[in-house]
Amino acid sequence: MESFKVAQNYDAFDPEMVGASIASPAAAFRTRSNVGDFAAGVISVTQPNSYTRIVTVRSVGWLDVNSTGVLDTQNEPYKTVDVTATFSLERSKVFDYTYFVNNYG
Repeated sequence: MESFKVAQNYDAFDPEMVGASIASPAAAFRTRSNVGDFAAGVISVTQPNSYTRIVTVRSVGWLDVNSTGVLDTQNEPYKTVDVTATFSLERSKVFDYTYFVNNYG
């Protein structure tokens, strides 16, 4: 995905996040190792304005004790972590002429 700082838009981000939910995470991935399994994905994206996205990522780590390849919440230890981050692409104050005149004019 293109860097937010380089592109200064959400053109690549928004289409990838359409329909993100707990039942159907977007940009999901999973890793397996000898120690345990780990999965993460975007479960929520809100758009308060055209410059901002609030993104919630859920990650789950567990020990696959019975080697089924899936989380068995009855018999396997696991931990769920949700993280909410705000991505904001605000205009630079350099081009805000009202701000410039009021503070430096």
